[in-house]
Parts: sequence; structure tokens; C-alpha cells
Amino acid sequence: MRNRRDFLTGAGSVAIALAAVGWTRPAWPQACSICKTTSLLLPLSGALFLPPNPCVPAGENVSIAGDVHVVTKVRSNQLFDAYLNMAGVDGMGQTSGSLYIGTGSNKFIGVQWPPDPITPATIVAIFSLEATNGCASVGLPVTFHLLFGSDGALLVDSTMSVGGCFPPECS
Repeated sequence: MRNRRDFLTGAGSVAIALAAVGWTRPAWPQACSICKTTSLLLPLSGALFLPPNPCVPAGENVSIAGDVHVVTKVRSNQLFDAYLNMAGVDGMGQTSGSLYIGTGSNKFIGVQWPPDPITPATIVAIFSLEATNGCASVGLPVTFHLLFGSDGALLVDSTMSVGGCFPPECS
């Protein structure tokens, strides 16, 4: 008799829990049915002058090359979210011969996007350029010119360049 009562008590508890979960709204945000998400690897190349430091007293130019993974989500209200990640970006110091590795990620939420593919949405993101010679890392500013199609898709014609300003000068 005791086993049957324990079984019914457990089954009743499970039934109440399932009924409660079925009557509540999920805690996660609902999917946007009209949002457009695009994921692209965009090429990055250029040069950046690193200021003098103990490892390279005169400073040096670093030639940068690689890809940046760009994910955009355009929402119905002409706003977009951008997620930017370094993906195999590295460079060589022209004076020291040291290897530098681009690292980091940035996200921009609620950026206004132009409804015209001719006018790019410009974003300046600061990543990190890590030295492999034991010196400290430095900021790696990258300026993105993102182009969107009329459907909100990020276009492969989007460009980016090494350099730009450091905040707050960018504002």
C-alpha cells in the first residue's frame, strides 16, 4: 500500500509541475519573425604604427591581415545589432620581425542603419593587438563600413580598414 501511495504522490507532483509549466510564458525572448541575421567573414588588411615601447624603442609599423567574423541582426525598426570577432588576424612587425595577433570581440546593440545600400553604417571598434615578444598589448582600432541590402542582409561589399580614432575622440 505504501509503494502505491508514494507512486501516486510523485505522479501528482509531476502532473502539477507540468501543468504549471504549460500555463506560463517562456522566460527567453520570443524569436523575431521579421529580423534578418547575416554572418560573414570580411577580409581585413592594413598597417598600424605602434608607439615606442621597451621592446621596440623607436616604435614600428605592423602589417595586419586576416578575417573578421561579422554577424548582424537587423530588426524591424531600422536598428541593427553587430557582433564583431577577430578570426585569424595577425601581423608582422616591420622593424622587430615580431608576430602580433589580433584578439577580441565587440558588440554594438541598437545601431541605426541606413535604408539605402549606398550609405554605409560606420562603426569604429577597438580590438587588441597582442605582442608575442613579451611586450604589452596595444589597441587595434578597426573602422567598419557596413552595407545592407533592402531586405536587411549585410552585403559582402562591406569594407573595413585598420585605423580610426580611439574613443572619446570618435564621438
